[in-house]
Amino acid sequence: MMASSIASAVATAGLVDGLAPLQWTVQVEGRDILITGTPTAETTHPVALCRAWAAVLELQECDYDDVEDVLAWNRAEGPWLLEISTRRL
Repeated sequence: MMASSIASAVATAGLVDGLAPLQWTVQVEGRDILITGTPTAETTHPVALCRAWAAVLELQECDYDDVEDVLAWNRAEGPWLLEISTRRL
């Protein structure tokens, strides 16, 4: 229940700005909370969409575990890590 509420809250931020939706997942590992957004299978321009979401959520571009052709943006706040990646799950 908490995970779906967090995902819904984050998803609303981009939808208010008219962005196509991302697929959101929430993982809780101990005290750390990782919120990840990735393009859906229907996304035709995943890089542009992820860049737009990153701008709305004020995320910084980062490396993504040395995986080729994957771009990522994130921001950490205490135990929270919000990340957007062009890698589809």
